[in-house]
Amino acid sequence: MSTIHENLRQIRSMCGMTQEEAANRIHVTRQTISSYESGRTQPDLDTLKRLADAYGVSIQEVLYGNAGQQRQRRAVKGVALAALLVLVLGSFLQSGFLWGANAFFPIEPGPVPEANLPIVEMHFRFAGASTLAATVSSGLFRLLLLALLFLLATLESPAGLRQKLLYWGVLVVGGICPVLPFMLADSTYQPVDYLYFPIRTLLFAAVVLAISFPAEALVRKFRPR
Repeated sequence: MSTIHENLRQIRSMCGMTQEEAANRIHVTRQTISSYESGRTQPDLDTLKRLADAYGVSIQEVLYGNAGQQRQRRAVKGVALAALLVLVLGSFLQSGFLWGANAFFPIEPGPVPEANLPIVEMHFRFAGASTLAATVSSGLFRLLLLALLFLLATLESPAGLRQKLLYWGVLVVGGICPVLPFMLADSTYQPVDYLYFPIRTLLFAAVVLAISFPAEALVRKFRPR
């Protein structure tokens, strides 16, 4: 069974608050919050109630933890990580195949000699593999993001704005960085050919994360007390 100080640390983390922000909400010092979360000191019942109100959870969850909610939080982290990995791999494969089409099987302008037909065929196979990688990874990424939206909405203490912005920033890095080396090394395809997949996918992620706020509010409104 988790202890009170572990519960306090986990709940604050899931709310996306720093120790300083939590301290300001209940009018104590950051060192006091740190002391509670490390187990050096124990908050009294009134302080526990104020912390529960600040985090938007019940006093029971602060005192005893919530195994179901903790499993859901682990599921949120797992799905979020899986979506990031799918995006990184999709961006890498899509851009890698696109670059490979020109790097290994370039097509010269003008009529294609019959002897070069195998090269042309391989070029278009690589281009097709790039499109397939983008399509499959995009579909899987969207399914994972929708699953993440559902999991976030069912949390009693949903992730905060800071956490969601941080996650979207990580997605931006994970989606764009694998593309850049291939894009910069290719003088044939345009940057838009490389960036179309990650940008489209990141815009979808931004919409999903924005929708999560009203979705969470709606679920909280109808959740039994």
